[in-house]
Amino acid sequence: MERPISLMAKMPRANLPLLRAIPANADQTLSPSCRGRVKRYLRNLLSFSIFLWLLSPLFAGAQVITASLQGQVLDPTGAAVPGASVDVQNTATSEVVHVTTGTDGFFLAPTLPPGPYQVTIKAKGFKTLVSNTIVLEVDQKDQEHFKLEVGAVTQTVSVVEAAPLVERTTSDSGQVIDTNQIMNLPLNARETYQFVLLAPGVQGSVGLGFNQLALEVNGGIPGTSEILIDGIHSAPPLVNPIAGYTVFPPVDATQEFKMETSNYSAQFGDAGSGII
Repeated sequence: MERPISLMAKMPRANLPLLRAIPANADQTLSPSCRGRVKRYLRNLLSFSIFLWLLSPLFAGAQVITASLQGQVLDPTGAAVPGASVDVQNTATSEVVHVTTGTDGFFLAPTLPPGPYQVTIKAKGFKTLVSNTIVLEVDQKDQEHFKLEVGAVTQTVSVVEAAPLVERTTSDSGQVIDTNQIMNLPLNARETYQFVLLAPGVQGSVGLGFNQLALEVNGGIPGTSEILIDGIHSAPPLVNPIAGYTVFPPVDATQEFKMETSNYSAQFGDAGSGII
């Protein structure tokens, strides 16, 4: 019968001082049942690791980089209109999201790319309502109320009203740098991250190197800012007060971004000084 080879015989001599307490025949002292338990443990550990790896895109996608539109459809008396057909169309791409109101008259169109939208609402016994353009920004949760008029569906009512000036659904503070600012404001060295200095309460410096991001937001600790590009973490921690960033988004490829300065959602809990 061939004698099993000891683990110690395979170990480099430089590592022997770290393993003095382990007998040379440690791999031979395990009973068959114990070896079976170890194998099952390692197999379960490997399966769990693969499971977490498969879930990683879901956790990354949980970071909000889109917008949402919630609304309530009402009749002339203020009562809810259930079963109304709602089309939310991106006027820049012509993409349409179709939803239906519930028994309470509410509808929700989630995960909408930032951009201009037009809402068309149809319900039996009411005129078709076409809203004015609603501009949704990144991480915005807009809420609207639509009141229908009695009439034939073939009749159309166009709604023209000013957009609200106050965010009504969240308490976070920050500023959105939109496409118009990105494309038209002068920018030194075409470094996109320098636009964050336009937001109130943000100061510091942004360089051209991967380790030259030193921002202080509302008195927070420099070097603890978070950067999310399409929901992916892009600011590895370095030595304070410096933070790193792994991606330099080109100016021409950036539609818009938001500088969160305070009261941001708990999903951004790993940032100590603002979130881009």
